[in-house]
Amino acid sequence: MNNVYLVSVLSSDKTGLVSAISGCLFDLGINLGSTSFTVLGSGAKFTAVCESEDGIPAAGLEQALASLPELSGAEIQVVDF
Repeated sequence: MNNVYLVSVLSSDKTGLVSAISGCLFDLGINLGSTSFTVLGSGAKFTAVCESEDGIPAAGLEQALASLPELSGAEIQVVDF
């Protein structure tokens, strides 16, 4: 069963942020849909529509992203889309 999520990450801007997020999603077998990345002063916002073919639950996806050192202190939200 496929799940479609809206993934939103608000954090401080740092080198490797997009790579860390997209790499984690790739490793989980997540397909990226519409994606945006915006720098907001010293902060950054990453938003993407993601599809999980393996039925990864939203909480599991959020936990995987939260475990990334690059996202320490970030606001991470994964909701059904």
